[in-house]
Amino acid sequence: MKRILYTWLLLFSLLPTAGLAQEVVPWEVFGGYSFQRADVREYFISRSVPLIYTPRHHYVNMNGFDFSVTENVNRWFGGTLDISGYLKSPSIGSVTTKDHIYTILYGPRFTFPKAGGNAAPARLISASVPFAHILFGGAQTSATVGPPGPHASDFSFAMAIGGGLDWPLTPNVDLRFLQLDYLRTNALQTSQNNYRATVGLVLRLGKPK
Repeated sequence: MKRILYTWLLLFSLLPTAGLAQEVVPWEVFGGYSFQRADVREYFISRSVPLIYTPRHHYVNMNGFDFSVTENVNRWFGGTLDISGYLKSPSIGSVTTKDHIYTILYGPRFTFPKAGGNAAPARLISASVPFAHILFGGAQTSATVGPPGPHASDFSFAMAIGGGLDWPLTPNVDLRFLQLDYLRTNALQTSQNNYRATVGLVLRLGKPK
């Protein structure tokens, strides 16, 4: 029994050493296009005399951007700051609502690196490096109908859970051809369960450590 215990203790003591022996680039900067299926507020005219606007919540497809910076502690763990923004202008009859969603999030990221470094291989899926993250922060949501229409704005808690795949193009550049997230917000007096998909480029910066 003692031998088994000592063997496990030895293995656990060697794991951090093995991880530290592999070099890692300290910074990763990502930028790209992002699509979000989002629950937004839309306005419509419920009464013309006197003029009354009534809101409703509806899912729409929004286009936007996603930008993130990750500081790598080691090859498998780091911290990610993520900033994103989305825009859509849905119409109901003659009324067009301009909807905006901006998020700023931070949290841990877990990477599952492949052996052999970041050389650019031929096979897309088998050579891609998967990662997962859970991010917390805030979302700024607004819905505006041009003057003299209504305007609503709210800053609320936000959370994103997801992950993706990075494909090495060069030793310092990856193609993030897939990132999927569940995005939870609580804005404009209701809870939103949104989903987003992102693609773009990853730049690895700094001296390997």
